[in-house]
Amino acid sequence: EQAAGQAGALLEPYRELDLQLAAIEALGAVVQPGAEEAAADALLEAWPALGVQAREQAFRQLVERPAKAARLVARIAAGEVRSGELGPQRLHRLRNHPDAEIARRAGAALEAAAPADAAAVEELIERLAPLVDAPGDLERGRALFEQNCASCHAFAGEGGKVGPELDGMGAHGTRELLGFVLDPNRAVEAAYLEYVARTLDGRLVSGVLVREDRETVLLRGSAGETLLRRDEIEELSSGGRSPMPTGFESLGPDGLRDLFAWLRQGSGLYRVIDLRPNFDASTARGLYDRVHDAKPMDFARYGVVEVGGVPFELVDPARSASGDNALVLRGGLVEGWESKTRPQRVEVPVGLRIERVHVLGGIAAWGWPARGDERRPIVRWTWRYGDGAREEVLLHDGVEFADWIRRHDVPGSAFAEGLLREGSWGQVRSFALAPGRDAPVEAIVLESFDDHTAPTFLALTAELPPDGSER
Repeated sequence: EQAAGQAGALLEPYRELDLQLAAIEALGAVVQPGAEEAAADALLEAWPALGVQAREQAFRQLVERPAKAARLVARIAAGEVRSGELGPQRLHRLRNHPDAEIARRAGAALEAAAPADAAAVEELIERLAPLVDAPGDLERGRALFEQNCASCHAFAGEGGKVGPELDGMGAHGTRELLGFVLDPNRAVEAAYLEYVARTLDGRLVSGVLVREDRETVLLRGSAGETLLRRDEIEELSSGGRSPMPTGFESLGPDGLRDLFAWLRQGSGLYRVIDLRPNFDASTARGLYDRVHDAKPMDFARYGVVEVGGVPFELVDPARSASGDNALVLRGGLVEGWESKTRPQRVEVPVGLRIERVHVLGGIAAWGWPARGDERRPIVRWTWRYGDGAREEVLLHDGVEFADWIRRHDVPGSAFAEGLLREGSWGQVRSFALAPGRDAPVEAIVLESFDDHTAPTFLALTAELPPDGSER
């Protein structure tokens, strides 16, 4: 226990980064009963002051052993560690901990620790959504963006770099946009946590932690960037919050409608369809089997990307709660590979009147021409309408889909230029499908044939009817 305390003292923010990382490794190696709990406490007490690299390493040490994970869960239950300080991906790892008892206790603690005002925010969104979901005044929206957002966010090439770029954000539905704006602390990605540094001479510097190395820390705020030497930092902490302020409901329905009109330029008739609940694979770790033949895909960028004039949300696996960013349906040529364990059928909620759905993916493990020139069904796509009617469409290997490992052109989809870095494994393709009925689509059902191919989807985007009506 004394050694754990000594190692914990090396986690002060003024310590060199490599010394902090070595101390975290040493604390993780403590496994003796009693001392192990003390080591976990040392990591947890230092948590608010740890930077991005140190936090990830500390969390890994905390969850690798049940005794340490139990201390983390207990502190969450006691309110001593806020769920917002962990971020969505770490919360997912806790809820799905390999130790069933830890996972159960983590789920109960996180549910009990949910912010009391979450229900109030949802009520506010429900009340505002019908008022905001209408055409707005672009010029007033531009002015509101410049006054309230441009110091931190870039849009159309202009603005700050504290928060994420907002190009393509208009492809999200009104309720989702309201969630981002009215509740910025709901799920803060690690790259956008706000840190506050107190220097030895009494200055307070706040911003997102852009870069850290052995001797310095770089914070970026709305007023610019500040480079601090570690030996001049007295205290560094993050409470797991976003630097984005709350209270944007004060703009009123008209102001929010105009702001969203400005952000929806170029993407007003598109809506992102959320595939995240169905993701089961990672492009960064290997889509079909990370153990036997990973072959990661190296994308040039993530976020909202434009392919053939259509905005798609390409999720960064490093910022995904599950660490996954792709849907692979069951199939494959090799028994024992992960793709053989994927779900054969998934249902994707839509709830919109749509002109067509644009697909980013169109690839498969062992797809055409891996086994010759045969074109065969690869996916059964079913439109499920709001009135209960169903309509099936068959997609084919060698028509809409092709083998994933390198560029193979097929007549029913187009190669997505520029998404992957030069030298990366893989290809990405796009195509579109139109429903046969002019009626709201409740959901899309995707089903593989569980054969030698493993069809893959990265993103779906709905295109609304020309009148812009979603219902």
